[in-house]
Amino acid sequence: LAKSQRLGRLRAWLLEHAAAGHVTRQEAVSMLPVLLLDVQAHHRVLDMCAAPGSKATQILEVMAASVAGHDGRGACPEGLVVANDVDADRGATLSSIAQRFHSPSLVVTNH
Repeated sequence: LAKSQRLGRLRAWLLEHAAAGHVTRQEAVSMLPVLLLDVQAHHRVLDMCAAPGSKATQILEVMAASVAGHDGRGACPEGLVVANDVDADRGATLSSIAQRFHSPSLVVTNH
């Protein structure tokens, strides 16, 4: 996207909405664990290599959607996601993502 003039408006839109926390860019390989886990709203999930946070937020979205039965907005699952990263700098990125997500079901640690 960065090199294509035709897609410049799309790139600008993505950057704006990613900064606001409305969309998250994620590699397909990061999506697979969440799909394979079959996460439910009551599960407790520990992500030990959580930064930058795309898997943890995807897990929360799946949990909330299973409570709400739709897109998950406004739903609070019974379960919990503990997102840990051993690297403090990566943990700071993870915390920033978590703050934009506004979920009481997410705990961020650096251990």
